[in-house]
Amino acid sequence: MGKLKTLASDTVVYGASTILSRLIGWLMMPLYVRVVSQAVYGTFSYVYSWIAIFLVVVTLGFETGYFRFATDDNRDRLLGTLSKTVFLFGLGLLLVALFFPEPCCWLIDFDFGPQSGAYLAIMAGIVLLDSYNAIFFAELRYLRKSLAYALLRLGQVLVNVLLTVFFLFWLRHRGGVFGSVDDITYMMLANLAGSLFSTLYFLPRIAAVMTEGDADILRKALVYSLPLVGMGFFGQANTNIEKILIKHLDPSADPLAALGIYAACYKIGVLMSIFTQSFRMAFEPFFFKENKEKAKNDVYGVALKWFVYFGLFIFAGVMLFMPLLRNFLPQSYFEGTAIIPWILIGQLFFGVYYSISLWYKLTDRTYWGIIMSTIGLAVNTALNFMLIPRMGYLGAAISTFVGYAVMMTTTYFVGQKYYPVAYPVRQLMVVGIVVVALTMGGVSLTESYCPALWPLTAAVVLGIMALAIAKIEKIDVKTLTKKRLRR
Repeated sequence: MGKLKTLASDTVVYGASTILSRLIGWLMMPLYVRVVSQAVYGTFSYVYSWIAIFLVVVTLGFETGYFRFATDDNRDRLLGTLSKTVFLFGLGLLLVALFFPEPCCWLIDFDFGPQSGAYLAIMAGIVLLDSYNAIFFAELRYLRKSLAYALLRLGQVLVNVLLTVFFLFWLRHRGGVFGSVDDITYMMLANLAGSLFSTLYFLPRIAAVMTEGDADILRKALVYSLPLVGMGFFGQANTNIEKILIKHLDPSADPLAALGIYAACYKIGVLMSIFTQSFRMAFEPFFFKENKEKAKNDVYGVALKWFVYFGLFIFAGVMLFMPLLRNFLPQSYFEGTAIIPWILIGQLFFGVYYSISLWYKLTDRTYWGIIMSTIGLAVNTALNFMLIPRMGYLGAAISTFVGYAVMMTTTYFVGQKYYPVAYPVRQLMVVGIVVVALTMGGVSLTESYCPALWPLTAAVVLGIMALAIAKIEKIDVKTLTKKRLRR
């Protein structure tokens, strides 16, 4: 249990920073959607879908590669080698975007008028800095400097948000040259400044490893990590493909406005992605270290079980408190809240997929990551083409949900062959189905008969869940409560 407590404490620290960072951005969303149009917010989401995909490619899978090859003796050489390689690759992308904007815009469908080239250049700059920073952030995670990691991530978000507020709420109203800059450019420039903030923090470490390099390390890292690039590319494409396709397939009169509604409502499901990301930040280095120590794999099964339990609580909490959360959106966005349960469970499936898929990294079968991600992307894309023209962005949410479910199921069965772990699958399936049914039933009954009683419904459902899990796990609630009260 001591090892699980270590994992839990790191998850809490990573989670606190991620929650604060994402919460700050989330709280700004209600302001953004009231300041910019749905089409502008949709365009912004489209641009950032491509940023997420390019980040995976430019980072070259070296975050995981760092964990795989890092030792106390070679950290400087490894960090210098990997960071310089990523920087040169990112710089090359930036130069291509600056000198060949038209072919690049055509290639990724950046048809946003005269500003397309500017969007492309700023996007490439963000990708360069964020991919370069990622290798240094990986070192903080490896050294378990979770507090430094958390504070730096939070600082980056604060710079981004404060500059966005400054640009949109003050500078653009000054007129002249400042008034001629469009909203998306301002929002992207604020992001670029936030990324630069982290780079400046890492400058002492960058200077220390600038002259370090090792061709043998680079060769080994590339052999190990390049399959992860394919996996990450298809994974990010799977995460963002619906945002790209809504622009082309949505049957409404203004697909970018539909994308804006989808993106804003998608953010309400951010708590689940915050939780899964926090767990992943702590779990990956934990998993590698435990494997080196030849720990019993029942630790992984217990970790997954509690991950799912907490994820189900988040699902129930968001759905039951929807009458409160809906107030953060303008009324014109309310119709989009139908996607939220699909997004929440889909994100939980993705977190489970990630947790049970580390077997192919530990066994050096990273090519399986490409296979799994390709399967998920193929299913997701096919369903998007089928459902978006018929159902609009709700079809996109359902497609994402099904894609993650297929990835999770496939990687479990294949992983049990190469790296068997005693996961409590049946127990988690039963608990998950019951929780979802109980939550959605409570939401439906409340909305149909007495919307004002939603706080009571939320308290009852969450209380039943807590007591049921305590009984399943044989937790003595009375004794635990007495101990807490005594403390």
